[in-house]
Amino acid sequence: MELLGIIVWILLSWAVGSYFKNVKGRSFWEGFIGSLFCSPLVGFLFGLISSTNIKGKESAILEEGNMKKCPMCAEFIKQEAVKCRFCGHEFKN
Repeated sequence: MELLGIIVWILLSWAVGSYFKNVKGRSFWEGFIGSLFCSPLVGFLFGLISSTNIKGKESAILEEGNMKKCPMCAEFIKQEAVKCRFCGHEFKN
């Protein structure tokens, strides 16, 4: 029964780490290790009240490779787009 509790604890800590990375734009390991040693609930609550790392989220979007940033308005648009839907800037091929 203790083994099951340890496995659930690790899985919940992994979920908190994923939340930190995907939603908050922060380090996966920051969330995982913090919740592993404190508790997944405390780690998740800390993630809720912590600020979002905008630069981290932007770099993750650009690393995926399916979005690009418009040089005129700085909004993210699809890589295949030839015209920005926000400002109308036309991209050269």
